[in-house]
Amino acid sequence: MSDLHEQIVRDLITRTEAAVNDVMSVANQTGIVFEENDVVDSVERSLPKGYPTPKDGPEPRRQIIRNIVRDILSGDLYEDDDETPVPDLDDLPDVSIVYLAGGWILPDYSDYAQCGINNRQPDAKCTDTAVWQVVENHGMHQTLTWWCATHLPDKYRPADPTG
Repeated sequence: MSDLHEQIVRDLITRTEAAVNDVMSVANQTGIVFEENDVVDSVERSLPKGYPTPKDGPEPRRQIIRNIVRDILSGDLYEDDDETPVPDLDDLPDVSIVYLAGGWILPDYSDYAQCGINNRQPDAKCTDTAVWQVVENHGMHQTLTWWCATHLPDKYRPADPTG
């Protein structure tokens, strides 16, 4: 493998790991099942114009990315490592949690926000007022979720219940 081909593959691994995390996060929040091609498409869309295509490998770029996705999801990408990779704390999203006693209105002002448990567990039917807003800043995008007092995940729950 040439140095350029190796550099491209290493860059695609980094980009694909980020895309897997993003797609899995969205899938987790919405309950929508994702496919390999969702991650491949995400990586392809993120590539700058003119991004090189490996010339001396037998596979087209999309297939290389698809193989990387499979290796990430199966853990095979990390099997040769001495230890499981530890996530860089700088890569974790900044989170802000805000309490609003009267409940949160959706950003489009169409209705009150529903409790996030309804999105994460399809059979859940929580009708309590969503009084907590959780904003995760991922750099290029933000994730907003709303929660009632009962279903706010423990990892977001502040020590003081009024925020």
